Formats: sequence, C-alpha cells, structure tokens
Amino acid sequence: MAMSYEEFLDAAKDAAKTRHPEADVTIQKVEKLQGESYVGLSVSPEGQNTPVTMNLHDLHGQVVENPKRLAAVMSEFLSSLDKAISQIPQVDTKQFTEYENVKGNLMMQVIPVEPNKEKLEQVPHKIIEDIAVVYRIDVSDSRHHNASVLVTNQMMEHFGITPEQLHQDAVASQMANRPPTLKNMSVLLVEPEKYPRPVEIGTDLEDLQKAVGGYIEVTYPFDENVGLVMNPLPIIQNQIYCNSPQYDLDQISRELLYIQLALAI
Repeated sequence: MAMSYEEFLDAAKDAAKTRHPEADVTIQKVEKLQGESYVGLSVSPEGQNTPVTMNLHDLHGQVVENPKRLAAVMSEFLSSLDKAISQIPQVDTKQFTEYENVKGNLMMQVIPVEPNKEKLEQVPHKIIEDIAVVYRIDVSDSRHHNASVLVTNQMMEHFGITPEQLHQDAVASQMANRPPTLKNMSVLLVEPEKYPRPVEIGTDLEDLQKAVGGYIEVTYPFDENVGLVMNPLPIIQNQIYCNSPQYDLDQISRELLYIQLALAI
C-alpha cells in the first residue's frame, strides 16, 4: 500500500527534527494566493523570526511512483530544507508595528478574483473587473530581492488606517520604488494542429489583438495561475452556425480551430 501524504509528512517532520533539533517543526496549512494553498511543513529555526514553509506534494508523488526512492527523496528534502534555512531573510519585525515604517515599502500585486475569493476575504483589496489588487510589504534584504509579506485585514486594523489610505500609499510607494514599465511578455502560443510554442509579444492591446486575430477576451479557467487571452468571435460564430442545418459541423469545427488562437500567460 502506497504511503499517504499524511504519513509522508510525518516522516519528513521526524527527519527535519533530527536534522535541526533546535527548530520548531509543525505540519500546518499554508495559506497562499493564486489557489496555491497547501498542507505542508513549517520549520522555525531557533533565533529566526521567519519560518521556512515547504510544500511536499511533489516529493510525495515521487515516492508514490517509486516507493524504493523514499530514502533518496528524504535526502533531497533535507538538502532543500538546509538551503532554505540558510537563505532566510533577516526581517526587522519593528517595521510591522509602526505604519510610518511600512508605507514607504508597500507594493501592489495583481491577481485574478475567482480563484482567490476565499483568501480575498482576509486581506484588503481593490477589485477592477475580474482582477484584484492586493498589497504587500517589501522586506527584501541585500541577498533576497523578492521577499515580501502580504498585508492582512488584521495588520491594517493594527496600523489604524483605511483601505483607501492603504491603496493611496501603496500607489505612491510603487511609483517611487518600482514604477511600472511596458515590456514584452513571454507567453505560450497555442495554434490549431500545432504544438504550443513559447513566443514574446508586446503588452499593448494592439499586440494582443494581432496575436489572436481580432477582439480579445481574458479568462482564468484553471486552478493553476494561468490566464488565457483569446479571440471570442469564432465561438460566437460557431454557436450561430450550429443552429443552422446548411453548415457542415465538421467543417465549422475546423474553421473554429483555425481561427481561435489562445495565449497562455
């Protein structure tokens, strides 16, 4: 019988505790944006105020596929844990107690609304159509340039500020520290009867329209953090044609596939 994920977590917890006996090792649910929440391992080394959290689902999958690799997988896990602990950023917790220390390090993150509905109830946000703007505090140090902390409703209440003030200060901080720039983006182009291929396109509306051959529509149909930019017109045309007996549906299907391109962002 294959080892369950719960059993694998218990084994990983014991291994982590043996390797780092001074650390506090727990199994817990880690709340993340973009539908990436998971039950994993949290390791808080002695003297550190930031824990290491690890999603072990992929490693568990390797053991399920080949139980004989358990020892090798555990060794891989411990190596990853050691590396993560060595790279824990040094966070000054004082910056979270006074808003004046925070507002100059605010930044914004744009996420789709639908897969993040549950998490959005816990954080201040601003919704614009099907996307939401959330706010983070940059806690990067000289070695870690992408470390940040998500601002929660509880943190905002502690700061004694309103969502409107948070948004205004985040916009000001973003423009001062990380002003937006227009760049090409790497996407996966999906064409009829061809293998998907990576391409780079511009970010202007005209670039997206040219890539899909007309009007564009953006949708987030998957649990993963993937958006599709596509031309909705062939779908509408196909629905109309299907109600008319004078069209051959096989031919329409080919026409639909030929016209409708999608960009996976």
